[in-house]
Amino acid sequence: MAIDIDFSSENDRFNVRVGGYITYKDEVLLEKASDLDFYTFAGGRVKINEDTNTAIRREILEELGLKNISPKLMYIAENHFPWLGQKVNQFLFIYHIELNDEQYESLPAGTKIQDSKTERVYWINKKDIKKYKCLPVLIYDLPKLDVGNITHNINVQ
Repeated sequence: MAIDIDFSSENDRFNVRVGGYITYKDEVLLEKASDLDFYTFAGGRVKINEDTNTAIRREILEELGLKNISPKLMYIAENHFPWLGQKVNQFLFIYHIELNDEQYESLPAGTKIQDSKTERVYWINKKDIKKYKCLPVLIYDLPKLDVGNITHNINVQ
């Protein structure tokens, strides 16, 4: 069984994640777990010896059942933030995934069970995204970016 790239040492933690900026026309797909107060990407941790493109394809298949996607790397974030008493250093690779009509129709908003907790999947209009509490906060900037160019950002909190 492959191991997630997620290591802790005392008060420090390091992990590598992938997130899907999943869009269809003017909408973006976000998730919200019942035990959290914010919206976020579909995605998850990269496994040891797994490249990020393979990881996003695996995560989107596991979480949303989508096959035959064409993810395009659009954003690399080096995040440093406190979380649950630890100082986290996280590399986040965000892939843009533009859905076709058939894929969009297969993903209506609704409830799913992931990792033993209830999550809701929401289609949100890109122009309304600032009305929602989202993490990471870079989600707010994604609708303005040129998805043909990769953006790299270092965020220290």
